[in-house]
Amino acid sequence: EKKFSFLSEGTALKLVSTDKLHRPAAPNFYFAPSATAQDITEEYHRYTDLPAIFGTGVRQADKEVFWATGSASQQDELAMSFTCPELEQKIIALCVKFVKCCLNLDKKDNS
Repeated sequence: EKKFSFLSEGTALKLVSTDKLHRPAAPNFYFAPSATAQDITEEYHRYTDLPAIFGTGVRQADKEVFWATGSASQQDELAMSFTCPELEQKIIALCVKFVKCCLNLDKKDNS
């Protein structure tokens, strides 16, 4: 009840206008302002830098080591679908091919 009352009376613009916006800043880009922000600097630096995990995004520098843009399957036709029917069609075709392969039905019998 309280939630619905709040949502019916408030808007995102009203919320933004009453609260001071937080703008993350270098070097650590904290998600929220904090009185203890300086206290977590040591902890922050103990973790692995994200570029060391995901790459820099510079294709030549990351070549074949990191995939900063996500998965790289080179099978976009199979991996990407934009509608449910398109996805269903691909999954069914893949399942049929898998079953045929498992049952050796995809090989022509030349005997």
